[in-house]
Amino acid sequence: MNQQALEYKNQLYKELSRIGKGLSSDKRLAILDLLSQSPKSVERIARETGVSVANTSRHLQVLKDRRLVKTVKDGNRVIYQLSSPQITALIALLISVGEQELSEINVLHAEANRPKDVKPIGLEEAIGEAKQDLILDVRPTDEYAAGHIPTAINIPVDELTANMSRLPK
Repeated sequence: MNQQALEYKNQLYKELSRIGKGLSSDKRLAILDLLSQSPKSVERIARETGVSVANTSRHLQVLKDRRLVKTVKDGNRVIYQLSSPQITALIALLISVGEQELSEINVLHAEANRPKDVKPIGLEEAIGEAKQDLILDVRPTDEYAAGHIPTAINIPVDELTANMSRLPK
């Protein structure tokens, strides 16, 4: 291989490794997964991930430096969002590869504390079933507003018990 081609490949992989470094933390992966639902403030991300605001800010700075997230101003607040829809696809692919290659992930799935008779399903399956079944979206209201199946009913999980009467029999 000639020297110019080798230098090109080395530089290419060096740049791509920056993305890998952004993905090399379980907390940053959790943040990216959370942001794939909807844009959020640092305080909201910290609350939903169980990480301090200071550590969340540091992780977000790493993600921003790696160009995986970007910010927009909302008055005095800074809102974080994914830099592109491809980041959502990247996280989904990473999860898929993990499920295929890491037996520990399948054990985690099997041992997950899921309520009896509740069937978690993916988006494609939910869209297919939306024509015949009730789709209850228990995500927070802002995530539901950012995108949902048209026939889905939104009742955030922490409000579910108080709103059972809203559900059809």
